[in-house]
Amino acid sequence: MKYDGDAVVQRGIASPSAADQEHLLLIRLDITGSIFEMGVEEAKIKVRDGLKRLCLLFERIQGGEKTMDELDSTGMIVSRKLADRPPNGFNFSATIGFGASFFEQLKVNESKRPNKLREMPDNKGLGDVTPYSLGQTDMIIQLGSTKDFVNHWVLENTVQPAEDEIIKKLLKKQNEGKLYDEAEKSILAGLLNEAIPEGSDKLNSGERYCTDGQRLWDGEEECIPDIATAIQGWATITDLHAGFQRIDGRNLQGFNDGVSNPKPGDEFHETGLNFDKIVFLDEKDGNAQFEGGTYMVFQKIEHDLDQWRALSLDEQQEWVGRSKGTGLLLGTLEEEEDRRLARNLRSPKKEIRDEAAYDIKQLLKVQMNPETRFFNENANAIDVAGKHKVYRINPKEIRKKVPAWSHVRKANPRREDNTPQIMIFRRGYPYIETDLNNKIRSGLLFVCFQRDIELGFEYIKKTFFNDKNFPVPSRRFFTENELNERHKHGRFSVPELKALSPEGKKVLGLDGERYDEALKESGVVEPDINKDFTSRDIDMIDHKLVPDSQNTGREGLAGPSENGIVPTGEFLAIVPLGGGYYFVPPIPNKRLKDIGQSFFE
Repeated sequence: MKYDGDAVVQRGIASPSAADQEHLLLIRLDITGSIFEMGVEEAKIKVRDGLKRLCLLFERIQGGEKTMDELDSTGMIVSRKLADRPPNGFNFSATIGFGASFFEQLKVNESKRPNKLREMPDNKGLGDVTPYSLGQTDMIIQLGSTKDFVNHWVLENTVQPAEDEIIKKLLKKQNEGKLYDEAEKSILAGLLNEAIPEGSDKLNSGERYCTDGQRLWDGEEECIPDIATAIQGWATITDLHAGFQRIDGRNLQGFNDGVSNPKPGDEFHETGLNFDKIVFLDEKDGNAQFEGGTYMVFQKIEHDLDQWRALSLDEQQEWVGRSKGTGLLLGTLEEEEDRRLARNLRSPKKEIRDEAAYDIKQLLKVQMNPETRFFNENANAIDVAGKHKVYRINPKEIRKKVPAWSHVRKANPRREDNTPQIMIFRRGYPYIETDLNNKIRSGLLFVCFQRDIELGFEYIKKTFFNDKNFPVPSRRFFTENELNERHKHGRFSVPELKALSPEGKKVLGLDGERYDEALKESGVVEPDINKDFTSRDIDMIDHKLVPDSQNTGREGLAGPSENGIVPTGEFLAIVPLGGGYYFVPPIPNKRLKDIGQSFFE
C-alpha cells in the first residue's frame, strides 16, 4: 500500500505514526435528520455535496494550500503549512470513516457498501461488565497533529471567514453587474490581491484564493475554512474526544503501552501475515473500489486511577504483566536485575543512563515481535546482547511470572496452547477531562484498524479478554500476593485446604460439611468424586468440573477477578464506555475530495 504522495490509503492510519502526532481529536457525527424531509434522494444529494466540501477541505490542507499562523520565539507571526512535518508544519492528518447507519439511512446500494461493516454491539454483545454510555454514530473524523490547537482550529475557527464573506458578497454583486461603487471595487481588488500566497502559480480566469491560502478553481464560489462550515446543513457533531501522547510513551497507569503493536513494513513469517494484510483490504475482500480501505474501531475507556493507585506496585505489575520500571515482561530478568536497570535509567550520570536505555531497548526489541511465543514453557531461550553483557530470556520463566489473567497475556496470548494469531493495528491516546460534577475523568481513546472487525477486535475482545477461562487450559496456582489477599477474606486454595489438620479445620470453622463447601468455593465443584485429585488433574480430566477455578476476569481489558488480586469479584478500575465501528475508505483517483463519492453512484 502507499501511505503518502500518490496514496490510496488515508493518512492518520499508518502514517504519520501516533508517535509523530502528539495530539488527537475524534469528532463523531450523525447525518442531520431534517434533510430527509424531502425524501432519501434529496438527502443523498445534500450529503454527497457536503461530503465533497468536507473532503475538499482535507485535500487542500494536505496539498499545502491551507496555512495557519503561529507566534515564533520572538513573538513574530509565522505562517505554517498544516500538513508539512515540523519545524515548517504541524504534521496534520485527517481520517474519515463511515458507520453502518450512514449507508442504511441513505439507502446506499448493497454493491457500494463495505460488506463486513455493522454497528458496534452493546456491552453484553462484547462481554463487557458495565453498560455503555457512548453509542454508534453515522460518521467519525480523526484529526492528528503535533499541536492540539491545530486540530481544534481545523474543526472550527472564526479568524478568517469574515473577510472571505466580504469577498463572496462583492463578487456576487460584480457577477450580477451591480458593483458600481468605486470604494467597493477597490476593497474587492485589495482583498483578492492580499489573499494570493507568495510564490503561487498564476491564476486562470475565474479562479481566486481564499484568505487562508485555499485556491478556488473555476466555478467554485465558497471558501471552506473549517469542518464546522463544511458540514453545515447536512451533518451534526454528536461528541468530541481529545487525546494526547505522554513524552515518556507511557499510559496514565504508568506502563508502556502497545509494545508489540505491528508496524508498517513488518513481515510475520510463521503466519504469512504482514502489516498490510492485517490492516488493509485487497481484491480478495470483495468490491475492488475498497482496496486500501480498512475497518476502524473506536472505544473510549475510563480508568479509575484512585482504585489503581490503591494497588501495590507488585499488584499493578501482575495486572499488566510487565515491569513498571523497564516495561519488560515479568520474568524477562531476575527481579534485582530489572530493578537495577530501572534505577540506572534515572541515574544522574549520563553514561549510566545511556547504558541502561540501550540494554532495555535491545530487550524490548525482541518483545516487540507479536509472534514470539513468550508464554510457551517449551520455547527456546533467547540471548540478547546488551552494552556490556548478554541477557538470556527464558520463556518458561516469563510464563511462570506473568499471571494468566494479566493484560499482556490476554491481549496477545502469542498462540499459547495453539490459540490463533490475531493481530490488529492500534493508535491509543490517553485523555483527561472533567464531568458535569467537575470530577476528573481519565483513560484511553482506543482506536484500532484491521481488515475484519469480527476476526480482529471482536475476536480479541470476546474470545481472549472477556472469556474468564482464557488462556488457562490447565489450572494455574495462586501467586503469593493472591493467597495473602484471599486469606484476608477467609478464602483458601485447594492445596491449602487439603493440608489442614483436623484441629486446623476446627479453628477455621471448616469441619464437617463446611469443609466440602470450602472445596467447592475454591474450585472443586464435586469434591466427593475423588478428594485425592490435584487441581491440575481435575482440569485435565474434565474442564466443566471446575468452571471458575481458572477465572481470569472479564473486565474488557483483562485483569484479575475471583482468583486474582480482588477476591470479591470484578475489578472495575478499567471501564469501556462504548464507541463505534467504521469503514475508512481508500482515496479514489488520488483525490481526497472523491472519498465516499462512489457510495452515491
